[in-house]
Amino acid sequence: MRRYARQTRVGLLLLLFVAALFAGGALFVKYKLEGLREAVQEEILARTGARLQVGSVLVNGLRGLRLDDLEITLTSEAGPVLDFKSPLTYIYIDLIDLLYGEVSVERVQADNAVIRFTRPLDQPWMTGKTVRFQEAPRLLERPSFHFTGTGCRLEVVNVVGETRLDIDDFAFDIIRMPGFPDITAKFAGALASAPDKKAKVNMRFASFEDFDLRLECDAITAGDVAVFLPASQRVVQSGEVSPTVRVAGYPNNTLIVAFEAPFKDFSVRNQPAFIRPATGSFSGVAAYDTNTHELTITAGKAESASIGGRIEGAMSFAGGKPKFDLRLEATGLPLNEALQYAFESRASEYGTFDFQVHEPHALHLALQGSAEEPVISISGDAAGGVFTFAPNDPRFPTGELNLGRMTLSWQSGQTEPVGSFTVVDGSLTHAFSGISAQKIAGALTFEEGRVSIDPLNAVIKDHPFVASIQYNIAEQTLRASLNGLVSGIEDSRLAKLSPHLSLAGSANLNCELVKTPGKVTIDGELEATQTEIGLFWWFLKPPGVGMAATNIHAEIVPQQSFSFAADVGVASSQLALSGEGTYRGGKWVADAFRITSEQVDAIGAAQCLRLPYALTGGVATNGTYEWVRDGGQGEDIQWHMSAGFNIDEITLTPNGAETPQRYRGVRLAVSQTEGAESTGRMSVQVEQASMPALGEPWFIPMKTDPEILEMYPDRNREWTYELAAETLEVPPWKGSAFKGTAQMNLKEGGLREFS
Repeated sequence: MRRYARQTRVGLLLLLFVAALFAGGALFVKYKLEGLREAVQEEILARTGARLQVGSVLVNGLRGLRLDDLEITLTSEAGPVLDFKSPLTYIYIDLIDLLYGEVSVERVQADNAVIRFTRPLDQPWMTGKTVRFQEAPRLLERPSFHFTGTGCRLEVVNVVGETRLDIDDFAFDIIRMPGFPDITAKFAGALASAPDKKAKVNMRFASFEDFDLRLECDAITAGDVAVFLPASQRVVQSGEVSPTVRVAGYPNNTLIVAFEAPFKDFSVRNQPAFIRPATGSFSGVAAYDTNTHELTITAGKAESASIGGRIEGAMSFAGGKPKFDLRLEATGLPLNEALQYAFESRASEYGTFDFQVHEPHALHLALQGSAEEPVISISGDAAGGVFTFAPNDPRFPTGELNLGRMTLSWQSGQTEPVGSFTVVDGSLTHAFSGISAQKIAGALTFEEGRVSIDPLNAVIKDHPFVASIQYNIAEQTLRASLNGLVSGIEDSRLAKLSPHLSLAGSANLNCELVKTPGKVTIDGELEATQTEIGLFWWFLKPPGVGMAATNIHAEIVPQQSFSFAADVGVASSQLALSGEGTYRGGKWVADAFRITSEQVDAIGAAQCLRLPYALTGGVATNGTYEWVRDGGQGEDIQWHMSAGFNIDEITLTPNGAETPQRYRGVRLAVSQTEGAESTGRMSVQVEQASMPALGEPWFIPMKTDPEILEMYPDRNREWTYELAAETLEVPPWKGSAFKGTAQMNLKEGGLREFS
């Protein structure tokens, strides 16, 4: 019993000793911590230049300090300013080291802190002087530490220019392990403007010439990246990107940046409309020089469905806003898209077309200028291709062109691309005229909203033809120069322009054509010696009779009206032609036609007049002809015609007659009407006339040829012939002051009266 009492007393004494030991140790630790505050503050100021303000400092148990309302401001000789504000900060130390008189900070915890980096607008983010520490005293020489925080807010002011970036729910974990020179850190947070978009950073840091940083971020939009590319209008117009970036520090203030960024529906300002928003990926390696503040891309690569290739160039951050000098050598060649863009606003009017590019081909894109005024330029070239087109409007040709060397370029501010193409072969068919061209060769260019082919060499019905064509896309104006031989006219639409006009054979054409949205104008010359030309029933110039038209001028208002004028030489006669017409009932009809001439060779004219008389004689002067539509069309047409001329002498022999009629000093006038009553009147005034004997035919119907009657049926026109002669010889009589009137129709005819 006594032994157990003695053991109890020993235990109580031991317990008392341990209690006294811990009480003394606690007082000693508290004394050490209290003495540490001022030393730590002085050391931080001496080592980093940071200003430290604390609301209150309390001993937190036996393991550390609690700092209320901690504020730290860190500045550098050049570069950003760090402001750190924490409402409650815990500093945990190693108790054993403290008992031995050494300070070893195990961890600093600053939750709900506000961390702000502010860059002076006149200073870059990083230079060789950005962070410069004094020589480390022994207390904090290569210390180990662990600095953490959650629920914080990170504010970056003046990111580029006066832009600002805010990160909420910011967490950090910065640590240097004992015996290791490197600092490792992890950061995470979300954009304040888009809380669902998270970003995280892992970093290893030994010095500014030896560190490694890796950034991963959820998809960010055009608005999110605007903070890095400030401008009055966004440089990045649409899309989203999910970047992964790795940055490594190297000697000579150089940073190496490796990046990979999948993107979706991405487009930039001033991007040409024929390059659609792209989806793909962007990756590469770049170097950033902190002395010149220039980012140089050395191995960039872009891939997307429409365009991709190698990217190189530089971005400068030396000024207030970024400047670009980037180039893309693409493997995709959107020349077809460029042509579609050039014509798409008029596609419904013109028709459809297709453009196929042959290998090899290349495309070069460049982004230059500043974020405020980015300039995008594109140039491409290809070995060849095929261009096919089919119009909705028959006024335009259908065709296929085989192209040789091609180039295409575009720059911001241009509405259409610029390009040049070598046409090595092809065909064009103009449905409206019925003319088809083969073996086409020339130079096709797109420039300042114009499409042109100059020169254009072709073969039309085995004959060479030279032309130049230019089309202004915005003005919808077509200009064409045509020069060459056109054959087989009888098979073309030209031969069917009017039922009163017939064309056949070949002709040499040299003309200028201008088509505007409201009118077509033609000016030029025509050599038609080998052309057969028929006009109404009375004129037919056969091939071989010389004919040339100069000063041709025609104006056509599509599906409304036309007019023309020309100076025409037929054989040795000179004529002035003019006329006009309208578009009625789905076809063109003539409204008026006129011919005037100061001099007509009767023998030459006789070769072209389809009259039932054989003509020989001299020269006609003051010749006129006018045909005017009064109404109706087709078989119900109503019109009137008048013609006349003076002639020195002429001999007429009616078809089937043996005795000719001879006239000297003649004035001939002819008129006709067509309508409810069809009439004709011929008046012949002569100084001297010699007529066949009575009983022989003097006058016969004007239309007797079966072919003419089939084309222009005679409606039993009532013809009146008037003859007035100062002297008249009718064997066996001779007289003077003769006047006579004859009447004739299809059934009967005769001399009605005479004196």
